[in-house]
Amino acid sequence: MDALLVEWVNDHCAAASASTLTMSPLDFRPTPDELEFHYKPLRAAPTSTLCFRLRLIQELNKDIQQLLPVIDLLGTNKQGLGFKLRSLSYLIFRQVKEQFLDLAKQRTTGIGGSATTVTLDNFLATRSSDTGANPSIEHSRCIFVQAFHALKDKESKVLRSCYDGDRVFQVTFKGEKGSDAGGLFRDAMSQIVEDLFSPKLDLLIPCPNAVHEVFMNIDKYIPNPRYHHHTLGLSMFCFVGRLLGVSLRAQLCLPFRLPSAVWKYLVGEQLNFNEDIAGYDALVTQLVKDLRQSEQLGVVDESSFNEKYADTLTFVCSAADGLEVELIPQGAQHAVTFDNKEEYCSLVESYKIAELAPQLNALAKGMAEIVPRCATSLFTWHELEKLVCGSPHFDLDFWREHTTYRGYTEDDPTIELFWQVLGSLSTVEQEGFVRFAWGRSRLPPKGSWYKDMQISRRNTSETSLPVSHTCFFSIELPPYQTEEQMRHGLQTAIHFGVGGILNT
Repeated sequence: MDALLVEWVNDHCAAASASTLTMSPLDFRPTPDELEFHYKPLRAAPTSTLCFRLRLIQELNKDIQQLLPVIDLLGTNKQGLGFKLRSLSYLIFRQVKEQFLDLAKQRTTGIGGSATTVTLDNFLATRSSDTGANPSIEHSRCIFVQAFHALKDKESKVLRSCYDGDRVFQVTFKGEKGSDAGGLFRDAMSQIVEDLFSPKLDLLIPCPNAVHEVFMNIDKYIPNPRYHHHTLGLSMFCFVGRLLGVSLRAQLCLPFRLPSAVWKYLVGEQLNFNEDIAGYDALVTQLVKDLRQSEQLGVVDESSFNEKYADTLTFVCSAADGLEVELIPQGAQHAVTFDNKEEYCSLVESYKIAELAPQLNALAKGMAEIVPRCATSLFTWHELEKLVCGSPHFDLDFWREHTTYRGYTEDDPTIELFWQVLGSLSTVEQEGFVRFAWGRSRLPPKGSWYKDMQISRRNTSETSLPVSHTCFFSIELPPYQTEEQMRHGLQTAIHFGVGGILNT
């Protein structure tokens, strides 16, 4: 409830350009829709109680704001103030964190990169892609690899400042005319990040959920496990971390398509197996869940265990790249049984939590070279992702042009109501709808749009709810006849449908 209260105050004050520290508790008036859906747990407390709680949190934040410059925010002592503040980051107002971050950025501003010019070769990158060159980090000549080799030996202070707006360094493209007044730099940065999340390079790979098209985050990428002890690979991961820092520092809002496990690691949050690992490898976490709940599923002894799993399980685990890893010496010859299944589950959980640690350490190291780690340690992973990638914006007219229908027509009253209500929702709720419908947080940019949304008629009553098929960016929409019915259906899907409750 505290987290929701702080979240509401953050959003309310941002929309009203008000200060979270001086906002009057009497202004605490979430709309009925907000209390019905996103902030529903707050309904249990009287308004007077919430106002009093808000005042306490405001006073706490005033003290924190004064003390932040003298607190060791990276301290590992669990009794230390820095450790405690990190664990209570959800209580700290976003404005307080951002002011501290801005101060840290000012104090670490670099010498400026106006004298640094990076020359990139689109023709070389195109030849590398068109000839089907090996996408390994040693062979690919994509724009990311070219930028890495051009910048890897530069001091980090070169990347810690901007000039002429958001430019960090100058860019030229070999064999192409053009003077970099900012456009070439932004184009280059976009290409660099696009290459990271593409078949042109295997430094990052589609997460298992994307490979199997299951659960959610089917557009996310993770570090390639094959480079966990690879000198060049770890150096590139450090460079990716630098790019994350540059995007945050220069507010480039670059689209890094990374799951929660990566963002949590960067802010020092502990990874949760059933949430963060499931966020990119749901099949492994589902197997562990089934084994731990096997008795509830009728598997109560060795005989029923063997009948269900038919000696197919051994002490191996599927890595993020699909390869099998032995969890114990000669694990492939060691069968999982009813008696040792808990040991197997624990080993799988431990392996998956630490699976990407070397690569993520390199990412964190690189980012800290651009933005001090202490300045980002108080942000939640959601907040850090938005600082780096920005908030999504949706062009509903363009989206509507790229939507097809089954059982409805474009001018059907239900469809008109759908776009009317979707357009009236907040950006966060629109993002939630995309996650419900497609298992991803944001729509692709116009130039890269590759899959139209489909809305099908769900032949049920007007009191039923939408159903999604996230693999196909498709929803089944009941024939709602009123704006109230449509709003209730969509907001229920947005706030309660992610994670398999209403989607398939």
